[in-house]
Parts: sequence; C-alpha cells; structure tokens
Amino acid sequence: MDSFKTYFLILVKFESLCLSRLPPALSCTLTLTRGRYPETSASTGQGEGIGQRSDRTNNFLSLGLTEAHLILNTPGFVRVLVFLLLQIIFYEDRNFGGRHYECMSDCADLHSMFDRCRSIRVENGMFMVYDRPGFTGNQFFMRRGEYSDYMSMTSMNDCVRSCRLIPPYSSSFRLRLFEHFDMAGEMMELTDDCPNLMDRFHNSNFNSCNVDGHWLLHEQPGYRGRHYYLRPGDYRSFSEWNAISSRIGSVRRLMDL
Repeated sequence: MDSFKTYFLILVKFESLCLSRLPPALSCTLTLTRGRYPETSASTGQGEGIGQRSDRTNNFLSLGLTEAHLILNTPGFVRVLVFLLLQIIFYEDRNFGGRHYECMSDCADLHSMFDRCRSIRVENGMFMVYDRPGFTGNQFFMRRGEYSDYMSMTSMNDCVRSCRLIPPYSSSFRLRLFEHFDMAGEMMELTDDCPNLMDRFHNSNFNSCNVDGHWLLHEQPGYRGRHYYLRPGDYRSFSEWNAISSRIGSVRRLMDL
C-alpha cells in the first residue's frame, strides 16, 4: 500500500491479539490502512488470511478502517497477516448522501442511531437487515457491495431498524428439515445448496429444522422471493425464523458469496 494511506503504526504484544497457531509472546507491528481489499492475504505471498478478531482489534474498528496488517518479525522470516474488518454503512439519503452510521456487529435497535436510511454500503462481510427492531419484520440479505436505493430493491416496507452480522464459518454445513413442528415427522437433510426443494424431496412445506452453519431459506425456487436467515441451532417452528408460512422453495449456504 502507498505510504500516504497508512494512518496508524502501533507496536503491540502478540499475545494480546489472541491469534491461533502462531508462537506466543512475539513483538509485532500493526499497520492499519483505509481502503477496500478483495483478498484476505498479503500480496507478498508470504502471508495468510485470518478470520478471527479479538477485543484488541475490535478497539480499532471504531476508527472507520477496513483492513489491518499484522507484521510479525521472527528469526528467519517475516509474516504478514491481514484482517478484513466486517462493516456495513447506513446513509440517510439515496446514493450515499447525508449523514452516515457505521456498524461492525449485531445491532438490535438502530432507531437511536438514525431516523431514516435510504442507501447502504457493505464494505466487507455479509449482513442481514430488518425493518423492525430486534431482528424482526421483513429481512434482506446483503453482501459486499453498494445499495444506492435499497428500499426499491427489497421487500422492506420501512427504514432498516436492526441488523445482524453473519460471521465467518469454517466448519461443515448441514440443514435438517422436518415435516412437523418440534423436529418431528419425516426429515430431509442437506449439506449443499438446493435450488428447488420440491424437485429434490417432493415437498416444500417444512415446519421445523436443525441447523449447522449459516443458511438462507427462500420461499420460492431458484433463490427467489422472501428469504430468512438461519443461524446454527434448533428452530421448532417456522415462526422462529420469522416466516409467515412453512413454505420453503430453495436454500443456500452463506459462505463467501
């Protein structure tokens, strides 16, 4: 990166960053730069991407930065590690005008932050936005990109009122769909995306499910229609994922889409 883009140069102790699989108690240099970064590893080819952040790196998020470089100086080699800082930005007006509010985590009530929101930019990561507080109401999935007039693109009837960060997930994906409430009746299991549940299972009505990983359920085949975010856990009724019916047309995993 050009030197003028470097905003902070901070010396820290390695153990305070709580990074795994590397030797403890190393002195290191943390360089924070502003910008957008499609890759999670350093351009030197000697780095590796990291999907973990600690409380110490969270302290830097309030600076409005989107990348952190960690340079470890150890005998015989230099390793560069890059953190992508997951961030969504809400703007008062269309086309990213007016005041804005930056968010890097779940927020159950955005009303205290702003009265209106007409455009959204996702710097990095994946988020769900909701038009009611407490992660309720109509919801819409957003990945990295620009949404200059998001209300015309979504099923949302009101300004965004809560948002949820979809965290990185590195384990196996599994979705068990049950015919009846409380995980009863016939069960259908998925470990990959399915564009048409009716074609695959001859059924499109499921009343409960068990979830490993992060998934989107769509009301219609082909990943169309209203959609609902599922986190790992048990859902004993379709009302627990805020749906108005048990109909599911297609499902997909939330990975690096």
